[in-house]
Amino acid sequence: MVQPEADRPKNESGASSGASDDAATRKPMPFEPSSKKNTAKKDAPKKDALRKDAVKNDTAKKNTVNSASKKNAVNAVNRDAAQKDTLKKTPNSSAKSAPATKTTSDIPEAVSRRMIRRMALFCGIPSALGMSTFIISYLVVSQDLFALPTYAVLLVSLGWFGLGVLGLSYGVLSSSWEEDTPGSKLGLEEFKLNWSRTTAAWREGTRQQRQRKGD
Repeated sequence: MVQPEADRPKNESGASSGASDDAATRKPMPFEPSSKKNTAKKDAPKKDALRKDAVKNDTAKKNTVNSASKKNAVNAVNRDAAQKDTLKKTPNSSAKSAPATKTTSDIPEAVSRRMIRRMALFCGIPSALGMSTFIISYLVVSQDLFALPTYAVLLVSLGWFGLGVLGLSYGVLSSSWEEDTPGSKLGLEEFKLNWSRTTAAWREGTRQQRQRKGD
């Protein structure tokens, strides 16, 4: 049978109301935009909380790093201050010990002047004679006074310069090493005494070296 037209709108309205009720009561599908908006709104507080926690962790890490750097800087400053204090204290001790080393190791001024005078005397005279040998030989050869071989000039000049080198050692050893006693002019007695002292010191040094090597 054909349904009357008066009843059709009622059924259509009832069907639409039933569809809306079903849409309200059923679960939304994943591909529906309304459900995505709802889930995004629900997840927003969680994301905000995670961001806040991350920010807190970052600030805490920065604070710990800053505190550690400050502690390291303070420790470095304290170390520098301690080193400066030690450096200030050490020169005083070295200054106290310096006069003792000077008095024990330095040569007295009177003795050093005596050595210089003797070295200039016993070295200067032979060296001057060695240089004059060349001048005299040149005059002899240029004036044709007599035949002068070249090896003779060489040997004589070397002999004088050799005596000058020996005069340096003799000037040191022939001077009196006692500050109060000036010593003799030639210094033969002083030379014997000082030579015996140097040889004894040399022997003692070699003996100590041998003992160290044996140990």
